[in-house]
Amino acid sequence: MYVAAAPTPPTPPSATTVDALLGAAGALLATAPGRAGSMAEDALGLARDLAYRAGEADAHLLLGRARHRLGELPQAEEHLTAAHALYGALEDRGAQAQALIAHGTVLRDLGALDRVGAVLDEALGLSRTLGDEALRASILNHQAALSNSAGRPDVALEQLGAALRIRQGLGDALGAAQCLNNIGHVHLARHDLTAALSSLTQAYDLLKTANDPATSAHCLVNIGHVYEELGDHQQNYEYTGRALAVARDHHLHSLEAYCLNNLAEALLNLDRPEEMRERFGEALEVSQRLGMRYLVGCAHHGLGRAATILGHVHDAHEQFRQALDIACELGDQHSELDARLGLGEVQVLLGRPGEARALLDRALALASDLGAVKQTARSHELLARVDEASGRPQDAVAHLWALRALERELSAQERDRRTMQLTVQFDVERAHHEAAVSHLQTAIARQAHLDAEAKVATQTRRLALTQVEVVARLAHAAEYRDDVTGQHTLRVGHVAALLAQQLGCGAQDVAILRVAARLHDVGKIGISDVILQKPGRLTPEETAEMRRHTTIGAGILSGGESPLLQMAEQIALAHHERWDGSGYPAGLQGHDIPVMARIVAVADVYDALLHPRPYKAAWTVAQVLVEIRAQRGRHFEPEVVDALLALHAAGTLPLTGPVETDDELPELLIHRETTAAASPAEPPDAQPPAPVVRPPPVVAAS
Repeated sequence: MYVAAAPTPPTPPSATTVDALLGAAGALLATAPGRAGSMAEDALGLARDLAYRAGEADAHLLLGRARHRLGELPQAEEHLTAAHALYGALEDRGAQAQALIAHGTVLRDLGALDRVGAVLDEALGLSRTLGDEALRASILNHQAALSNSAGRPDVALEQLGAALRIRQGLGDALGAAQCLNNIGHVHLARHDLTAALSSLTQAYDLLKTANDPATSAHCLVNIGHVYEELGDHQQNYEYTGRALAVARDHHLHSLEAYCLNNLAEALLNLDRPEEMRERFGEALEVSQRLGMRYLVGCAHHGLGRAATILGHVHDAHEQFRQALDIACELGDQHSELDARLGLGEVQVLLGRPGEARALLDRALALASDLGAVKQTARSHELLARVDEASGRPQDAVAHLWALRALERELSAQERDRRTMQLTVQFDVERAHHEAAVSHLQTAIARQAHLDAEAKVATQTRRLALTQVEVVARLAHAAEYRDDVTGQHTLRVGHVAALLAQQLGCGAQDVAILRVAARLHDVGKIGISDVILQKPGRLTPEETAEMRRHTTIGAGILSGGESPLLQMAEQIALAHHERWDGSGYPAGLQGHDIPVMARIVAVADVYDALLHPRPYKAAWTVAQVLVEIRAQRGRHFEPEVVDALLALHAAGTLPLTGPVETDDELPELLIHRETTAAASPAEPPDAQPPAPVVRPPPVVAAS
């Protein structure tokens, strides 16, 4: 006869149960902070019931970190303060230092910078006592953030450099990536964009193998800021959008608020005010829920700017007024300046010169004290309008003269920004500069034209400003005879970059390809116009001559040491090779063809079919896609064709309208400065500065 065994009584909760819960919560912290927090709450309750003080301290620490990631800053501070006290009573110095580091981060996000220094100094003292190098690296990371916020970037870079060396010595790839991200953040604050982009791309490459969405999202935001500083608002929008998606997927609410503000700012620069207003509205809602007053003020300022553009003047007044109240509450003079300028413009639009003057006089004083040139210029422009409306022409003229001087300074800054924009992404070596000068010097000797000497001087001055301009001009010189707009090379570069991105190429390779692809047909410089512009079919002899443009182009670009020139040489030589081996000039097959040449081959044919040429009419999009599909595995690598079709399915292709480029000739900028100096001062047609949302706080390894 079977007799059922008595049920085994459940095992009562123990310290082991608490530790197991905390271990699971710690594993979930980076990817699911909400679930991690719930598990830590359960662990905290059990630890209290068991009087398990070490478990209680660990639970408080985990809860503090989870609440911080979720943007619940006051609650995070409470838990971390409790953790610090418990660890102190237990004399667990290492854990006590970790609690101090986390507490310092929360205090920084709360804006309590006056308290952060003391907290981190205490943590550093504990790390020295323990001889814990990883802990010291983490504290250095946080101290660097504080140094940077205090306007000491050189000190911050020294601290981050020391932290990076420790992380590398420990073989800690994630910690090294966080340090590199922070180094890029500091360089960005200093407007050293070349160094910033280099550090950030290194960090992002390391993060591809790490499961840390928070650091990855911060890195994406910082890369977006680099592009924003370069004037590439579309790239900023795309990188920030990717960061926002990561923040939302992983419930990183504080970061979500930053991303929404920055995305809205990008939309302002892209002239999309309705979308901008929607994003700033979302940013305001999230920031208010989290209690992040600085970002609440930024969102109000952004909504005021959107309302001004859309003509909703009274709404703009209310938004700017709230932004000003928050700025004064926080003692943030930069935000106060922006808010006063916004309110001043609204009062001008409402025809209230007295109210406008009071606001703008204070804005002018603030802008001068802060060294904010753009805001100083805007203040003078608006005050000139106020004085003109008030019947005070002499005062208006005085403001306009001050504005004229500032315009020249801003013009110089704009030239510097454009130069940086070109040189930061693509380091074209000096040899091409020297080759261009040598060519003109030969022309002097051959033609004996005295005016060629002046051309040499002009060429030297122009090419010295930016090496990348050489690329743009070479590409245009190769194309202008059968594509007078020069858009073909720009489109091929843009489509090739989209394909490379779709295929998972690194951000740096994509950026280089965007320019290198423009030189794919540079060898056409050596091909006769008779062949290039022939409307009918080429003879076998003419075809052979035309095919020489691949080797001519590779010869022009050969010998370069920079990644850009090396990639451009490969593309120029091999972009007419075919996947099945039937191409030219070498008959390469499959993966023997350089990968970037395989990508450009698709981009080149795709664009050539879509647009008219002397020998053919433009094809429809449907016809082009049928032909591209037909050549999959024959002319083209299958994976590149699939990437093109995916971009079409997503609506990214076909391109609409002309592709924009920032390759403006330096001599035009110089001409503008000369013209401005000789012309009477006029108020600029400039908008007030967009709300500046600083990049998210520096992420530190723990």
